[in-house]
Amino acid sequence: MIPGTTTLATWSVATLPLAHAVADPLQLLLADPDAELLFVLAAYPQPLAGLDSDFPYALATEPLAALDEAEEGEDHTILLSDRGYTTGADEDPPHRHFPPRLATAFNFESAIPRPGRDDPATLSYGEIRIANGDRAYDHLLDYSWTGRRVDLLVGGTLKPRRHGERRLKFHEFGTMFRGTVEAIEADDTSLRLTMRDPAARLERVPPRTLFAGTGGLEGGEDLDGLAKPIGWGRNRNVPPVQLDAVDLVYMLSAGPIQAVLAVRDKGISLGFAGDHADLAALLSASLAPGDYATCLALGVLRLGAPPGGRVTADFEGDISSGYPDTAAAIVRRLATLYGGFVDPDEIDAAAFAGLAAPQAMHLWLGPQDGRTIDQLIRTLMDSVEGWVGFTRDGRLTLGLHRPPEVESATTDIEAADEIGRSLAIVQSEDPVWRARIGYDGLELVQSADELAEGVAAEERAYYGRAHRFAPYVDSVVEGLHARPRDVERATQIDDPADAADLARTIVLRDGQIRRVWSLDVARGLLRFRPGAVVRLTSPRYGLGSGRPLRVMRVVERANMRTVRLDLWG
Repeated sequence: MIPGTTTLATWSVATLPLAHAVADPLQLLLADPDAELLFVLAAYPQPLAGLDSDFPYALATEPLAALDEAEEGEDHTILLSDRGYTTGADEDPPHRHFPPRLATAFNFESAIPRPGRDDPATLSYGEIRIANGDRAYDHLLDYSWTGRRVDLLVGGTLKPRRHGERRLKFHEFGTMFRGTVEAIEADDTSLRLTMRDPAARLERVPPRTLFAGTGGLEGGEDLDGLAKPIGWGRNRNVPPVQLDAVDLVYMLSAGPIQAVLAVRDKGISLGFAGDHADLAALLSASLAPGDYATCLALGVLRLGAPPGGRVTADFEGDISSGYPDTAAAIVRRLATLYGGFVDPDEIDAAAFAGLAAPQAMHLWLGPQDGRTIDQLIRTLMDSVEGWVGFTRDGRLTLGLHRPPEVESATTDIEAADEIGRSLAIVQSEDPVWRARIGYDGLELVQSADELAEGVAAEERAYYGRAHRFAPYVDSVVEGLHARPRDVERATQIDDPADAADLARTIVLRDGQIRRVWSLDVARGLLRFRPGAVVRLTSPRYGLGSGRPLRVMRVVERANMRTVRLDLWG
């Protein structure tokens, strides 16, 4: 067998420790300033069977043909460490050697956006460097690495060379991170694995299904190459895409939808004449002028006569996978449908299920909508004062920007934990005295000359504004501060009561000076995660009694066992 490798057939992936299941011995290890840390790499590239190699194998214990022990497409596990490590007879896997080949100073960074900021979430692993000056691992260049998983684990020895010395068993190791390889590079001394930022999967326009322009549901030649529309939740005043000018067929959403609530021609409501099972039945239906019929199974409607102006509709959207109409549900759908996140393996299911944001939401993507997945997700999460980020093992997670003082702290940071005099206030935010939250958004705003004369004055006013606004005001805050902030935000919220509640939440949370604190913490590996609340105590800055703060950014320097934190509160 090639050194440092084993097939998955002899070692189940399930035996690897998980990030959120850190054992007590590991906590003791990371808190011990004299402990000897050990870093272990488990990588899962795919061997390319039958490949004529360009790289020497003279120093391997077996020739390239040994790769043929794995079927083509089967994974191998590459096991390496930074100081050399062999599992014991009573460990799983037993007697497994991890050659001392890791030569990098491991860094890990994770951050979530601060309230009211348009910053994307980040998760960065840097690179993993494998010592290869003797060319013994040139054969790894014959593996397929792109898109393959890598786990970096940490263990080691408590109280080394002292009474009570204890080496952690492999199942007690903790996961520093779980990532995906972007590329492998090499030079005379090392191999370098560049890690893929999972956020990159969201930094693209959704790869939606395109119209072929061949007629029917594929539209005419004028639609060739345009994206098919899709919507979730209750969407209002949507301009459906005309598929057929002769048969007057329009598409609201590509796929099954829950309901069409109203259809209008220049703001005048049309009469509903029934739903039909398929396109053929819809086309053969007899419709009177002023009526419309639907095929909910296909997300389309048909008019009984040519329209006099712009056609708009209200509808309840996609039901191809349930009926997502909350921020968490639509974000999950966007991530899995367009971002390629595997549900539930790459989704923090507990965080999604536990998000206390039941407000009804909507989202519609027209043919020429150019927003990225990340922008769409942030639009939804901003509508509930929430954030999206990534767990240590690369899963998509989310939460709410609640005041940190209303939550219980997960850990305490005291003066003894701080390195030197690193604590600093890096930003202060003026308080908010008024918040105005836009709700009941329209996809199409229509001016007075785009509406028929028979449209009532109140309806003209309604269709002439993209949103209605719910305010909340604290005049005391306005009077106390020289430059209080006035926040106005358009959201995807449907209900005015939900919008009013969000406005109140923002003012009550930010009606005081909020700050961002930064400090370096000793012995903090695996201890912090963005979104969690900690209690910071220090003799400076009025922190003598301790203050709950939310973790916004974590930067781990594993070789130094230090962590830099950005805290908000």
